[in-house]
Amino acid sequence: MSSTTNPIYIDGTRLEIPQDRAVSITTSSGIRIELAAQPKPEVPKPEPTKVVEEPAKKEKKRYKLRGRARIQEDRLRVARAIARAGSRGITLAELRDRLGLPTMTLTNDLLVLRQAGLIEAHQETDSLIGQVLRYTATPRVSQ
Repeated sequence: MSSTTNPIYIDGTRLEIPQDRAVSITTSSGIRIELAAQPKPEVPKPEPTKVVEEPAKKEKKRYKLRGRARIQEDRLRVARAIARAGSRGITLAELRDRLGLPTMTLTNDLLVLRQAGLIEAHQETDSLIGQVLRYTATPRVSQ
């Protein structure tokens, strides 16, 4: 790293004088010029910063985690209800009545459980309603 220089002109000649060194110069006319060294400015070292979460951020994170836990708890209740229904299976309406969960929540949970291979959906015809999906646990879950 090179030191910073200050240009000065003596007898029409430009000289670069380092700031961190003392210099003594004699001109052609016999004038002596002495330049004192300038101390390097001390740059303070930055202190390590601590990441401090704002209380609002912490609470938001906690709320999000609680929400995830609640979703998993509800999904587990759905899976257990389907497993308890046995080979007969259970419909969405029966799950809604039994568990007291909103239809949209149940629909999402059923989709996730089907994609995970934990439950299967079987379509059957009901004389009053028409086409109905019955959900059953896959063999490895119901054991």
